[in-house]
Amino acid sequence: MLFVLVYVSLLSIIVAVSHGSFLVHPQSQYAELGSSTTLRCRFSNPSTFVLVSHNQTQIGPINSESFFYEYSNENATLLLRNISHMHAGDYQCIAIFNHTHHILSEVAVITIAVPPGISSNQITTTSANQFASGNQFRIPFEFTGTPEPTFVLLQLAENGRQLVVNGPANGNVFSWLGNELIITAPIPKLSGYYRLLASNQFGTQEFDFELEFTVPNNYGIYEIEGHPNKENFILQERVTLSCITKQSNVIGSWYKQS
Repeated sequence: MLFVLVYVSLLSIIVAVSHGSFLVHPQSQYAELGSSTTLRCRFSNPSTFVLVSHNQTQIGPINSESFFYEYSNENATLLLRNISHMHAGDYQCIAIFNHTHHILSEVAVITIAVPPGISSNQITTTSANQFASGNQFRIPFEFTGTPEPTFVLLQLAENGRQLVVNGPANGNVFSWLGNELIITAPIPKLSGYYRLLASNQFGTQEFDFELEFTVPNNYGIYEIEGHPNKENFILQERVTLSCITKQSNVIGSWYKQS
């Protein structure tokens, strides 16, 4: 029995090779709504008839407003016109010989492209979003788009320059966990205007908002002390700074003013 199975398998391979193979396979791609795109395939045997299927249903050779089909014995070209959601799915070329045998090409997938979008139910774009300094905040954003967009957070400076704030230099304050922006122990100095950019190959979406980091009255600082307690130091001398606050459960951060 084992010998027979191996023999049949090898015979099938020999038959397939003798009739040829696909030299060009249809290629997967993204397509925007309303656009057009083309799928092509080519078989090595010029005496073989080639058809195209969409989601396992044969297309053509009848042409329509949605599909334009051209074929010869070894070639097939399918033009998808005025792309809509009905065009999405799997496409495959079929090489037919002797009316009974066939060879399939690789499967190409047409995916409807969607430009990126950004939204948040916790951030407003019309007024300042206030947060208390020294705490940690999690702000979820919703990103849409196909293919999945990449995103980056920028700080808008007064002179028009855009500063990337979620890079390594500010990773201790701004970071991402999935689609959630995490702000850890911000200081009032970081208050200002921000822009979130989402991009894919079909577009870019901007989401501008203002962040205001305030210091609550009960978070006031009584005193800052230096050890040793003096104003002038020599190079490489070590100094320890400490501060006393009105509350004990306060997350703070130090920064140099100039």
